[in-house]
Amino acid sequence: MLNMWDVVGALGWSLVFAFFAGREKRRLKHSRKEWIKASISAFISSVILFAGIGYFVTYGPNALSILTRLFGLYGMRLLVGVVVVGCGITGYFWKRKNQYTYGLGEIAFGMLVTFYVTLRIESEHSYLSQWSALVGAAYVIARGLNNRADGRAKLAASRN
Repeated sequence: MLNMWDVVGALGWSLVFAFFAGREKRRLKHSRKEWIKASISAFISSVILFAGIGYFVTYGPNALSILTRLFGLYGMRLLVGVVVVGCGITGYFWKRKNQYTYGLGEIAFGMLVTFYVTLRIESEHSYLSQWSALVGAAYVIARGLNNRADGRAKLAASRN
């Protein structure tokens, strides 16, 4: 069963993401229709993304055991590999289409990972994997900021 805070968190992050995606279109003097379209598509896609991440984080081990029972061990591994490669390809096309919103997605994902890991760090036991995840999240946030700046420059250049 989904926790109410998972739903609230997914919707909250999605609204923030949609606000920033739409704000950039508005700042560059796009039409109101384009601004609304960008905000709605950013909201819908980020709800799907953040709800999926929240569901997998909450029910991940059970989901893998269910997939293993359905498809066998190698079938589950193949399916997970195909999904990960599919996410990478989707990210590539997203970045090519709109680097600015891709950067926002990277920043949001890095922040989610940061908060997820830091809320599970214990003072008695800290693990190398947790610190590695935090360093990786910092890198993803830095890349997101860079992609956001590059995307903004490309959008401004296309308007001139």
